[in-house]
Amino acid sequence: ASSDDQPGSNRPNVVFILVDNVGWGDIGCYGGVVPTPRIDALAGQGMRFKNYNVEAQCTPTRSAILSGRLPIRTGNCSVPLPGQGDYGLVGWEYTLGELFSDAGYATGAFGKWHVGDKEGRLPTDQGFDEWYGIKNTSDESAYSTYPLFAESGVPVPKIWEGVKGSPVSAVADFNLETRARMDEQIAARTAAFITRNAQANKPFFTYVCFTWRTWPCSPIPTSPASGAVRLLRHPWSSSRPADRRSRSPSGERPITHLARVRGLEPLTRRLGADMATSAHPESA
Repeated sequence: ASSDDQPGSNRPNVVFILVDNVGWGDIGCYGGVVPTPRIDALAGQGMRFKNYNVEAQCTPTRSAILSGRLPIRTGNCSVPLPGQGDYGLVGWEYTLGELFSDAGYATGAFGKWHVGDKEGRLPTDQGFDEWYGIKNTSDESAYSTYPLFAESGVPVPKIWEGVKGSPVSAVADFNLETRARMDEQIAARTAAFITRNAQANKPFFTYVCFTWRTWPCSPIPTSPASGAVRLLRHPWSSSRPADRRSRSPSGERPITHLARVRGLEPLTRRLGADMATSAHPESA
């Protein structure tokens, strides 16, 4: 639909959350043993999908979600190895970012991208107004700790940000220290994006890809829990980006959707106590 015939207040906002390496039994509403009360509450308000087909890796999953096409069609059938050349979604692929942008939505991508690391294949080249995150895999956070890394000639991995129409820029090294707070930053920037557009009564689509479920795993600072409990119960990891509920002028809430790489069943889920949200009542 065109932006001319649908006022922003009548269009649902969409928060799409993608988490790597989460299994069927990791979420309470699917029978998991780890308490996930915020996710379970949203699942109870919405719809759970229980029959699905999955991709086995990060890149084919993301290419399929973003393009709506089988990975074999876009040439993204597996995670690329170093030295294999350019990869990812080429410029002529039509992405969710472009779809929502063409419909008059504000579009934001926050977190792990992993469908292209060169100019022309980054989020801000693929329909997103703004992006903060990493280009490739979370594994890169450990690269600089390897004994032979310094002499390998491989550039130090970075955390990036950018806006549509301008080159992206590095904001920090991506290492084990910055990785520890990466998802907190992703949630904070997502919250700011949602708040800004909700207050402006601008419909929005945000694509949120947390990093913590991918190796290397290490303790999350300030969290008293451990292992999967620490990961899924931490306030910014498991709930922050859609729980804030300082409403938009229309007083409505967004469609919140969570997908997992090894089980692409969607989950509605709240992202925490710090986000402004809005959407159609029937979509909440």
